[in-house]
Amino acid sequence: MSKRTVKQRVQERRSRRQSQGLVIGGVVIAAIAVVVILVALGNASTAAAPVDVTRYQGLPQEIDRTGAPGLSLGSKDAVATLVEYSDFSCPHCRDMADTIHQLIDQYVRDGKLRIIYKPVSFINPTYSPSAARAVLCGAEQGKGWEMHDAVWSVFDSNSPGAYSLDVFAVQASAIQLDMPKFRQCYDASSTTTALAELEAERVRLGVNSTPTILLNGQIIDIANIFAEVQAAVGG
Repeated sequence: MSKRTVKQRVQERRSRRQSQGLVIGGVVIAAIAVVVILVALGNASTAAAPVDVTRYQGLPQEIDRTGAPGLSLGSKDAVATLVEYSDFSCPHCRDMADTIHQLIDQYVRDGKLRIIYKPVSFINPTYSPSAARAVLCGAEQGKGWEMHDAVWSVFDSNSPGAYSLDVFAVQASAIQLDMPKFRQCYDASSTTTALAELEAERVRLGVNSTPTILLNGQIIDIANIFAEVQAAVGG
């Protein structure tokens, strides 16, 4: 065997060891990345997202049951009623939440507008029903709108993939709901029935996209929502 051949074999063994080291290093880095992601997801489920619990103080809240259940906010004597069909997995619905807050400040607080929020779940049937359950159960304790904001805070901080009873239980505790009642409501057959009623109503009305807004029973163009509401309440 020539000296050249021996040298070549040594180089080949050295190259193989270096390649194996790179592969092992890559596996270790990937494993660390997975751990970091899992820790982040764990933290997401244990920390309450921020919610302004004073936003709805002084405004009457109840569950409207004239059709499928919805979160009612404002006076029943308001001259106009706005109904929003919304899915908690829908980014455009998240944008609409900011608009709804403006309408509350401008028209609900002075008694001119009543808003009813209907949480449908057809955009993302894997995760949306969990969010809908949470807000309906918040509404059972008179804090449906606070829970509405809490769900959108989870959406902002994580994604609909984070929606679960454990995550929403943290949010419910932060807004001072009775936790045994909240958990019982979340798993109750009556809550499942409420979700089915919302789905049936959505289909019957032809609501195939979210957000869909009705003002005094008529679907309106959300691009003109402020003008439409102003006209309906008389300025």
